[in-house]
Amino acid sequence: MIDIGYNGSLNESGESLLISEIPSFTDIKPKIPASKQMEYLRFLALCGFVFTGIDLDAKTFHMPDGFLEISYPNAPVMLVGLKALSMAAVELWVRFYNNANDLFRCDYRVMKAEDTDLLDVLKDMVYLLPENIQRFALELHKRYIDKEMTCAVINDTATHFAYAYTKNSRRPLSPRDIYSRRIWEFEVSMKYGYCIVVRSKNTDKYADLIKTFPLFLREKITAGYGCDRKLRNEPCQGGCQGIRIPLNDSTVAMKRDIELWLDHEVPSS
Repeated sequence: MIDIGYNGSLNESGESLLISEIPSFTDIKPKIPASKQMEYLRFLALCGFVFTGIDLDAKTFHMPDGFLEISYPNAPVMLVGLKALSMAAVELWVRFYNNANDLFRCDYRVMKAEDTDLLDVLKDMVYLLPENIQRFALELHKRYIDKEMTCAVINDTATHFAYAYTKNSRRPLSPRDIYSRRIWEFEVSMKYGYCIVVRSKNTDKYADLIKTFPLFLREKITAGYGCDRKLRNEPCQGGCQGIRIPLNDSTVAMKRDIELWLDHEVPSS
């Protein structure tokens, strides 16, 4: 998708992209093997893209002479968005995240000259969720910003809205530095959906408090986190990243318990 958007040129009407090369297909060592190329294009065709100049039933991809024309008849303006996001992904996004080459996670805000308020980013991240869950996320964000935590947005295999205590840092910290010091985060990914992920380190200091939490939360905290294979002989569930709590109605019902839990993990000012 990035190849198509970045290397394609919009025609005069803006209703199609003209492209003479698709690097992930046509490079000497293409990222997408020849055996998969037509499969990928057929999938995009099912999503509404139209490829003029090639036979989608062919076994292998051959670039037509001149240009391959790509259109999206159901909503031609989408091609403008694809072009803009692809340019951002290639030319701008790398300034902030060296490995974020996934168009799905490209953020149009990176093209802005000024910084975007992180609260606006979080609102965009949770806007598909029910209102009570959105409110919970925004209130949790405000609570820990007020406690002088620093937050950063990182995009890799997931979108991370990470919170760390950096007040005593002796040097400026990049978003990746902040992420590496995170105590907890909001996370959204194709694999796990919307979650809160907590890296508890002080549970032995408030064991009595943990006993008052609801059973689900108590069991999660007691189990701790780390490699699922090594700790519990279970398939990988991302346990090394922290204690993962789904962001849903049951989590909202534990709001006060979660706040007490996180309060005991955040260093005092």
